[in-house]
Amino acid sequence: MQEKDKLRQLEQENASLRSALRAAETAKPKRSTSIWPWLKRATTSAILGKNLKQSINQLYTELPRNVQQDTMAEVTANLLHRLTRIGIFALVVGLVPLLILLTQTWILDNQNEKLEHQNELISSQNLLLDQQINLEEGNRRSSYVFLMSNIMDKIDEELKNTRNGRRQLSEEIIGRIVSLSHAFRPYRYLENNRLIPTPLSPERGQLLYALVNSRLDLPTYDDIFAKANFSYSDLPRANFAGAYLKGINLSYANINHGNFKDAILDGANFQQSQLDYAIFDNTLMNEANFRQANLEHSQWYNVLAQGISLAMANVRAGFFNGDFSNAELEGIILHDATLNYIVLRNAFFFNSNWVNRMAQYNLKGSFSLTDNYNIEQDYIFDSGRNIQDTVFRLIPRNDTPQLQFSICESLVLNLIRSAPALQKLDQELRQQGDRSKYELQSSPYLLAEEGLQDSLFTFSRSGQDTTQFDQVLWVKFDPEDGRLWTISPAAGEITIHKYQKEMYDNFLQNCQ
Repeated sequence: MQEKDKLRQLEQENASLRSALRAAETAKPKRSTSIWPWLKRATTSAILGKNLKQSINQLYTELPRNVQQDTMAEVTANLLHRLTRIGIFALVVGLVPLLILLTQTWILDNQNEKLEHQNELISSQNLLLDQQINLEEGNRRSSYVFLMSNIMDKIDEELKNTRNGRRQLSEEIIGRIVSLSHAFRPYRYLENNRLIPTPLSPERGQLLYALVNSRLDLPTYDDIFAKANFSYSDLPRANFAGAYLKGINLSYANINHGNFKDAILDGANFQQSQLDYAIFDNTLMNEANFRQANLEHSQWYNVLAQGISLAMANVRAGFFNGDFSNAELEGIILHDATLNYIVLRNAFFFNSNWVNRMAQYNLKGSFSLTDNYNIEQDYIFDSGRNIQDTVFRLIPRNDTPQLQFSICESLVLNLIRSAPALQKLDQELRQQGDRSKYELQSSPYLLAEEGLQDSLFTFSRSGQDTTQFDQVLWVKFDPEDGRLWTISPAAGEITIHKYQKEMYDNFLQNCQ
C-alpha cells in the first residue's frame, strides 16, 4: 500500500515537473533578429578580439599580486596583434579612396585623349570643308575663264581690223573687260596641299597679263585701268618690262620677283602688295602708292618716283637710286638698305626723330642723309588754310654740289618728259619694245672728271640698234632761257618743243 502511494506521488511530481518544464520552454524569450547587436559584437571582436578580452580578464583576475609572466606575454602579444590588424585595416581603408581617385584619373585621361582626338577630327573636317568651299569658289571663278577667252577673241578681231591702226578698243569691249575684272573675285586655293593664307585671284592676273601683251593704245589702257579692278591679282615672277600701267589698282597683289624695268607706273596703287625681289629699273612711278607694301630685296635703279608713298613699307635690303622727291617716308623699314645717288628733296615724315632712327638701320652705300639734307618743319593745310598736321621735310643742303647736280638733272628730265611730242615718242618706242633711255652727256653741274661741262643740258637717246642713225635723238635744254629742242642726226632736223611751264619755274627755284 505504501509503495503504491509512493509510486503515485512520484508520478504526480513527474507530471508537475513536466508541466513546469513546458511552462519554462513556453516562457523562453525569442532570439532577436536585429542586425545591430550582431554588428556591435562583430565590431568589438574585430577591434579587440576574443583572445585579447580573455587575456585582459585573466590579467584583472591575477592582479595585484599573482600576475603570471605568461599572462603578461599573452596580453602584450594580443595587443600587438590587434594594433597590427587595425593598422592593416586602416591602410586598406585609406587605399580604397586612393584607388578610386587613380581609377577616376585614368578614366578622365582616356576621356581627354578621346576628346582631343575628336577635336582633331573636327578641325580636320572644318579644314576640308573650308577647302571644299574655296575650291567650289575657285571652280565658279574658273567658269569666267571661258568668258575671258571670248573677250580676248573679240579684242583680237578689233586689233586685226586694218582701219584700227591705233590699236584702240571699242567702249563695248572695254566695258566687258571692266565687268570681268570685277567678277574675278579673290579666293584661297590649294598650294602644296594647303590653302594659301590670303585670298588671291589668278584670273585677274591672267586678264591683266593678256591686256599688257596686247599692246593697246595708251588711252585705251587709261580707260581700262581707271575702271577695272586688278587688286589681289596673283602674278608671281610677272614680267612687266616696258609695260604701261599708269593708274592701275594692284593693291594686295602677289607680284614677288616681278620685273618692272622701263615700265610706266605713274599713279599706280600697290598698297599692301607682295613685291619682294621686284626690279624697278628706269621706271616712271610718280605719285605711286606703296603704303605697307612688302619690298624686301627690291631693286630701284634710276627711277623717277616723285610724290611716291612708301609709308610703313618694308624695303629691307633694298637698293635705291633715283629721284624720290616729295616722297612720303613715315614708318618706312630700311634695315640693311643701300642708298646710292638718291634724291629726297622735300620728302616728308611725321616724326622728327625719323632721321635719327636711320642710324639703327645699318644703311649701306655712299649716300648719307645727314650729310646732304637738313630737316625743316612744315604744315599741311586744308582747303580753308587751316593747319591739319605737322610734317618734317628733307631740305637739300647748299654745300652738297653732288646732290645739287642730282636734283637738277632729275628736274630737267621731268621737264623733258612733260613735252607732249616727246611723251608720244616715248610711248611709241615703248610699244615697239624699245628699252632705251635718256643718257646725260653734258651739264653745267658736271665736274671735269665726271663728264663734259657745258652751259646746256644735253641728253642722248639711242635705240637698241645703234647702227641706225635715225634711232639716235639728241635733246638739249638751255637753263638760261628755258628753250628745249631735239636734233635728229639722220634727218638733220631741229625741233623746238613746248613743255609745262611750272617745270621750268621749279627748275629755276631749285637750280639757279
